[in-house]
Amino acid sequence: MTEASHTVTSYRTYWISWACLLTLTIIMIYVPNFWMVLTGITIKAAVISLVFMHLNHERTDFMLTVLLGIFLTSLVLFVLMIPDGIAM
Repeated sequence: MTEASHTVTSYRTYWISWACLLTLTIIMIYVPNFWMVLTGITIKAAVISLVFMHLNHERTDFMLTVLLGIFLTSLVLFVLMIPDGIAM
């Protein structure tokens, strides 16, 4: 097993990602279009995964594995909620 290199993420990166998440949240509130909300959720999930989970410093194959797992879990949960939404 190789030793991972330690990278330090600056506060500037966190502030930029926070501003991006806040902007997307405000856009999603004031533009209640289904596709806009779905796109915003996807972008927010990617920003959180890359910056706060530090996946942007990982190898590509590991990063794709984690993102695929997040995507598949979200897909399964979404598909399981569709019958409840239709029943309402």
